[in-house]
Amino acid sequence: MDFKTEDGRYVMIIANCNDFGRDLEVTGSYEFVSKHGHLPGELFGEMYFFAAITLVYFGLFIWYGSSMQLHSESRIPVQQWIILSIGLGLLECFFKTGDYFVWNEDGTRVWYAMYVGKYVGTHSYWSVLSYPNIPFNL
Repeated sequence: MDFKTEDGRYVMIIANCNDFGRDLEVTGSYEFVSKHGHLPGELFGEMYFFAAITLVYFGLFIWYGSSMQLHSESRIPVQQWIILSIGLGLLECFFKTGDYFVWNEDGTRVWYAMYVGKYVGTHSYWSVLSYPNIPFNL
């Protein structure tokens, strides 16, 4: 059975539940992709979760930053550390969201988005934990 086809993008559905069914031979290049994209199924929900968290971080960053600016005469050093921590969390989620969206669309991961997100995330946790002036014995 020969078919003459032209170049282009095609969808092929194969269902063969019979162990003794016909053999199938596919020539050319092909790729198995979910209807949602290239991102693995267990990470698909995380992509939208990180997008939502990025928006929350952005809103929190704008609100807290504008509140700090509005009350700048009564600013204390720990507030600057808080805004820095919120900014680092925003950067981490932004790069992770970008990495997942590009991976889902193109099928390849962007190395700088992946590694910058991991680097910022790791350093943001350590910077929050290593703040020198927090009194632990309240």
